[in-house]
Amino acid sequence: MAESDHRAAVSRLEAALASGDLPGPPAQDVMSSRPPRPDRETDMTKIPPGTRHAGVLVLLYPDRARAGEADVGATSVVLTLRTETTGLHSRQISFPGGALEEGETPTEGALREASEEVNLEPGSVEVLGALTPLHIPVSAFLAHPVVAVAPEPPLLAAEPTEVAAILEAQLHELMEPGSTEWTWIERPRGRLLIPYFSVSGTRVWGATAMMLAELLAILGWDGPSELVAM
Repeated sequence: MAESDHRAAVSRLEAALASGDLPGPPAQDVMSSRPPRPDRETDMTKIPPGTRHAGVLVLLYPDRARAGEADVGATSVVLTLRTETTGLHSRQISFPGGALEEGETPTEGALREASEEVNLEPGSVEVLGALTPLHIPVSAFLAHPVVAVAPEPPLLAAEPTEVAAILEAQLHELMEPGSTEWTWIERPRGRLLIPYFSVSGTRVWGATAMMLAELLAILGWDGPSELVAM
């Protein structure tokens, strides 16, 4: 059964991240395209030369509407809508994050990027650990999803040159039956069937959806809605 209590969800995530017993690529792949990218590498020892490392922050906190409750409450996660000037990822939904600077760890980079993009105070959150890295061939990145939790809803502000809007999604809503939909898109490698989450009327797909899928799998999510004839 999916976790909905905020404290229980955080405890379950903390235990999984500390042990390293993660669902990994199979959980990520439930939100990948059909057919999947043939050039995505899941063996971290075989990542192509020239791949850049990125830190992204999966920031969790009690839902604003229930933040004052002592023991129960939904858990929200921060997403950003990229501006039209952010290259390959323009107008896409993503976690705060970006390329690591020289000498940075994924955690340091994720917190720095979140500070720059959404004005998060790094010292206001507790880092629980990292999900499985995700190879993103289209941008030649290896994304390291760092999970952190804030004790209360943070005061965030979008950096207008990079972030067009800040979105909040409730994990329990993403985990509900029927939370995902499917669509066809045309890409240079052909016609693809894509699963996506709908958040505030916006489609969350691709790498962001795949990282979310592993997070939700730890909490007991059964995967996307069954594909029906389209």
